[in-house]
Amino acid sequence: MDATATRAAKSAASNGNTLAGTLRKIYGKGFSAGYPEIAKQSEVLLQLNEASLGQLRRDHETDHLEHKIDQAFEASVHPSDFSARAEGK
Repeated sequence: MDATATRAAKSAASNGNTLAGTLRKIYGKGFSAGYPEIAKQSEVLLQLNEASLGQLRRDHETDHLEHKIDQAFEASVHPSDFSARAEGK
């Protein structure tokens, strides 16, 4: 992951912009069920069931959340995505 993508992932984790789809890659399909993949963490946080909220809180408190988001982001972004952007495609 390049430096820009890393900063973006960390920023998303800290301010609630992480997408439900990314969190589902970490916690499974049932996380934030009923919300679209593009819903932001901040939009679904108050509506999470106890299990989903517990997982998220535990990882946040143990400082594992950012790392897990980074891993999910890396798995979903192919290096050619960045080179295509750099080339203006």
